[in-house]
Amino acid sequence: MPAFLFAWAARSNVGPPDVLDNYTTELRSFGDIKGRLGYADGATLWFVNGGATVGDILHRYNVGLAPPSVSASDTHWSWTAGAGVEYMFAANWSAKLAYNYIDLGKVAPTQYTPAINDRSEWKDTFHTVKLGINYHFNALSPVASAKY
Repeated sequence: MPAFLFAWAARSNVGPPDVLDNYTTELRSFGDIKGRLGYADGATLWFVNGGATVGDILHRYNVGLAPPSVSASDTHWSWTAGAGVEYMFAANWSAKLAYNYIDLGKVAPTQYTPAINDRSEWKDTFHTVKLGINYHFNALSPVASAKY
């Protein structure tokens, strides 16, 4: 299922930043375990979902003209919530559009130098939009038996 991802990492810098400083956040991987609750209206299913999520995030701070850079990587478990719609357009086939908000929480302050005020804190949230086509195997329908 194709997914479109928009990531946002809110950074608060305690010390004075240099004009040439560069802060980056990289979401290296993520996954989720969700349940969903819905309302069926004919061939359409409207649903909300929620559950647990996990993500591997790398935060990097590149100091202007005075290398080296400083980075912090961690795997965070947190929560996700979303909503969507699924439409059964043919026997055993449906199309789905779903939105999810994922909050991976706040990262402990990253200290760049021994100076007490030279650190940053990060809060990582992102949004996904998924569009897909599903095939339903109809596990609850009776199985045809072979006749000899």
